[in-house]
Amino acid sequence: MNYTLKYKDIEVGKIKRESEDFPNLWGSFTRSESLAGEAILKFIELSIQESSLIKEEHLRDISKEMDVLGMQMEPYNVFHRFRGMGINI
Repeated sequence: MNYTLKYKDIEVGKIKRESEDFPNLWGSFTRSESLAGEAILKFIELSIQESSLIKEEHLRDISKEMDVLGMQMEPYNVFHRFRGMGINI
């Protein structure tokens, strides 16, 4: 099953559902080609980096890298609502 991810009227991309563990679903994300130059694209890229780091948290100290990412994400706080919706990009 595929889902279209939108922010307001902007199509952000497609999610291809790969698996689930109720109540969670996950899959692969393909960004929309129309996002070139959109601020949300940078937010998505930073969020993907953040998710990758969090997966390594039990292996090593990621605090400095998370601090840097936090500063980079500051201008994109308007998009932070995605996290509250349980959407892990």
